Amino acid sequence: MAVIKSLLDHPVAEWVGRMAIERLSGKARACAVNARNHLVRAQMIVGISTTVSYFCATHATEEAVAAFIASAKNHGYRKLAGNVNVHDHAQKAVVSAYAQLVSGLAEDAGQPGRR
Repeated sequence: MAVIKSLLDHPVAEWVGRMAIERLSGKARACAVNARNHLVRAQMIVGISTTVSYFCATHATEEAVAAFIASAKNHGYRKLAGNVNVHDHAQKAVVSAYAQLVSGLAEDAGQPGRR
């Protein structure tokens, strides 16, 4: 779970956490805070139980998706965001995978010579 530690220690993660607290409200904020807390727990417990650590990391991902959907609903995308059932684990997994794909493409686009 070195990936989680590198993620939590990254300066962008700190900025995202700060922005979530400052700019989100209601369910979106609660889910964003839960997502980070579960990542911290995953990192703390990895040496004791990889299974529980993996569960915490997976739950963090689902909470992050729920935060994303709740935020979209709060910012004018209620109908589109409503197409995702936040109680359906498979749908949340698809949203998470899609977000990872898009962020990878955005990162590649920002680096000249990478495609």
